[in-house]
Amino acid sequence: MRFKDKLFFNYFFRILNYYYNPYFKKLNELKKLKLNSNSIFIDIGGNRGFVSNYIIDYFDCFIDIYEPHPACLKLLKKKFKKNLKVKIFDFAVSDIDSTSKLYLSPHSENEIDFSAASSLEKKKSNISEHHYVYIKTINLEKILNKYKFIDVIKIDIEQHEYKILPILYKYLDKIDKIVIELHDDAKNVEINNQYLYWKNKIAEDKLWNKKFFDWL
Repeated sequence: MRFKDKLFFNYFFRILNYYYNPYFKKLNELKKLKLNSNSIFIDIGGNRGFVSNYIIDYFDCFIDIYEPHPACLKLLKKKFKKNLKVKIFDFAVSDIDSTSKLYLSPHSENEIDFSAASSLEKKKSNISEHHYVYIKTINLEKILNKYKFIDVIKIDIEQHEYKILPILYKYLDKIDKIVIELHDDAKNVEINNQYLYWKNKIAEDKLWNKKFFDWL
């Protein structure tokens, strides 16, 4: 098989895989971002790379992925090993540079099927406060200061988004779009209050679907 044929089939099977991905409808919404090959996409909470993989296939832009989970890191490095436009950083994004505990589901830290639940937030209901790994955190401000302009930041960091939203608000002029999942938690009053505060603040500032976009 010729090299070009191999590239075509690899691409074809990746696209076909999206249709069997439980996140397909969610991923398909990303087409609306209207990026190009020179765009900068920051994936905060990259997990297994579903989002970044879709973005690189669809837009071929520059991507920085931040993901601290050990099993996810291993998968991401393998998945994007040959792509020079994708950089992977083994940090959790926060409001400080530090070493912290990443709390995991009650399953093994190497069990990638449960990796999406992991969080820096100790009281999150679907993790165990007794099951964690130590990871590095990086201040979001340090990331934002690397760029003059960022086309899209996607954030899915399991309740820790409320720590970095004040920083994001300071830098809105240098970010075109923020795709974010705001998490609530029926068992955590503090998180629910944060959820309502930021949901309402973004709405009152008329930034939903202009600057901020729901990642659900």
